[in-house]
Parts: sequence; C-alpha cells; structure tokens
Amino acid sequence: MKTPIWTLMLCAFFALSHVTSVRPTVAQEIGADEKPRERVPDAIDKLFKDIDAESLKEPPKRDYKVAKGAERAVKLFKTDPRLLENKFVASARLLGMRNISRDPRPDMSMFHLEGQMVAELTEAGLKGGVPRFSDPSGHSLYSGRPSRAIIGSVKTPIRAYFSNVVPLCPKEELPSKDVVDFLTSAESDRDIVWTMDQTQGDVDWILEVYAASEVAAEQRLAAVIQILDRALCRPLQRICLTEGRKSLEAARKGYEDVANQSEALRVEEAKRLASTDISPGMLDQLKSQKMSVAIELAALNARVKACNEKLKELGDKPQGPQFETLSDIKLRGEIDVATSQERLDQINALIMEANAASALRTKVLQMDSSLGQVREKIRRHERRAESLGRVILLCEPLPLKDNQITVSPVAWTN
Repeated sequence: MKTPIWTLMLCAFFALSHVTSVRPTVAQEIGADEKPRERVPDAIDKLFKDIDAESLKEPPKRDYKVAKGAERAVKLFKTDPRLLENKFVASARLLGMRNISRDPRPDMSMFHLEGQMVAELTEAGLKGGVPRFSDPSGHSLYSGRPSRAIIGSVKTPIRAYFSNVVPLCPKEELPSKDVVDFLTSAESDRDIVWTMDQTQGDVDWILEVYAASEVAAEQRLAAVIQILDRALCRPLQRICLTEGRKSLEAARKGYEDVANQSEALRVEEAKRLASTDISPGMLDQLKSQKMSVAIELAALNARVKACNEKLKELGDKPQGPQFETLSDIKLRGEIDVATSQERLDQINALIMEANAASALRTKVLQMDSSLGQVREKIRRHERRAESLGRVILLCEPLPLKDNQITVSPVAWTN
C-alpha cells in the first residue's frame, strides 16, 4: 500500500512551519523570565568599600579614662576567704552588638552570622588554616555568653576561657606575663565576674575584676579588654576581610564567566530557532511513514526483480504479448521505485533535520543549566561575602560605656 502523497506534504508543511511561526526561546520555555543580575550588587560592594582595611592592620587604640567610684557594698559571692583580701573592684560595661543593623533576613541576623562564623572559621582552623575562634565544645569565644557555659560556669571557668583566647593573641600584643598568668590561673575564677546584660536586643558585657590594690584591679581589667581586642576582634576582622574579598572576587569572576557563557548560549539559541521545528509527535509520524515507504519500496524492487528474471527466461524469443506485458509492468515498477525512493529520501532528510534540531535543543538546555549553576555559585559567593562583611562589623572592638573604667573600694557583706 502506497503512502498518500498528501500525507507527506502535510508533514513537510508542519515541519517547515518554523519559517513563519514565532518560537519561544529555551529560557522562556523553562520559565526563566526574571532578568538576572550582571554584576555584584552595589550594597555588597559598598559594604566592603566602607570598611577601613588599614585600621584593621593595627590593634585598636583605647583612650579611656579611669574614674574613682564610691565605696561599694558587695555580698560575698564565693566561700573563699582569700576573696576578702581584695579591697578594690575595677568595673566596665562593654557596649556590644549595636554596630550591626537589625537585618530582617534570618540568614543575616546577628546570631546566624555568629553561628556561621564559628562553624566556618573553626572548621578552617582544624584543617590548619585560620586560628580557631571557639572553645573545645565548639562555642564562640567571641560571644562570651554565660548561658552557653563559656564563662563563669563550673564546666568552663574563666581560666579555661582565657587559656583558649590567649594563644590567639600575637605575642607582642599580650599584656605583661604576670597578668596573663593571673588570667589563666584559678585566681581569675575567684576574682573576675563576667555577666551579660541583654535589653531590647542590645547585648552588653559587664566586667568586674577584684584585686588587693587599685592599680592591680585596673591593670587586670585593662588586660582583659586588651586581649579581647587583640586576640579575638582584630584577628577575626582581618580574616573575615580576607575571606570576604576572596568571595567578592570569585563573584566578579563568575559574572565574567556568565557573560562569556551567555554569548555562547545566544549563538546556539539562534541556531536552534533557525532549525527545523518538528515536535516529538510529528517525528514519530515521520518514522512510521519511513517504515511504510521502506516496505513499499522493498515490494516494488521485488516486483522489478521478478520482471527482470521473467524477461531473462524469454531470452531471444520473438517479442510477443507476454514480453510486452512484462516490459510494461517492469517500467511502471521502476517509475514507482524512483517515486518511492524520492519520498523516502525526503522523509530521511526531515528526520535528520529533526534529530539535529533535537540535539541542538539538548545542547542549549545543557548550556542553560550550566549557566544556572554558575549563577547559583555566584549567589553563594555573594552571600558569603555579605555575611563576612557583616561579621567584620559584628566583631568590631566593643566601646566602653562613657569610655571609662571605674575603680571602687569594696566593703564585703554577708
């Protein structure tokens, strides 16, 4: 049975209809309507431009005053008679967490940033990279929250805290040896009281250091502030600045890759839009018709072959009705073979075009997917850069309230 010529013409018409129809791009097909960014957001760029990198190279300068306070009545808070030898207390309030905006985004909140800082920098420290900024249990040394049992608890006393912090401080920036020895000894557990005051989201650290003399009390409290500044704040800021800049540069490099890949994608997309637009259903019909025409062609070739064999049997016999009939059948068969072969060639050409278009579409989809992965990698670099930039603000050395340390005489009570 011959394949109707109108069926083939209809298939060819639909197959070539891309010339007059408007075809969607791959990006439109997958719903990527939002125009992607082409560079690092201005807010992240500004975050790092506003950071004074030169100031982070030096220890913070403290120019506070020492005030003499009135005598304080203090109830004995430990059953240790040596506590009574302390006649003075130096106190200060460190104003924390005010210099970072209260961002409504959960991943940019103060506590999320601190958690990220501890997780990332601790992991790097364990691998021999940046110093560790957490205690052995993985808690932030910077936060200093009694609720986390870092400071002032039985499990991790004051001396344990400073034993973890002191090694992070450059040796040339440490206080005198006798003060360091005090901070890392059991005496610090007895003579230092460190509490946290959290009001309306603002977190303050309240430090009290008891000593036998005014000078010792002031020196020990000053040493605590010095170590916090130089062992935690500044090193953290420097590392976060370095790492943040790396992420920022990686994001910028990513946008260069995006530009190159986008141009390559545009070229391939133009090729795809200019290619034959044959749907999978139409391709299936063409393959079915190819099979039918191939069967028909095989039958016609068999008929022509049979005619040739019969004519060969007649040999040199005079031409008669049988010879003429066979010759007519053979001629019609050869004409039908040529026609069917032409139809088969047309179908094969359409199938090849459709396969090439399908391969091109697959290539474009893969390129678009690769481009999406690059953009997602850029977003991760941008989020990391922004987080580290905000951590730099979070870890700014904490200012002293009224920029002063107060030294007061102590009157112990029961």
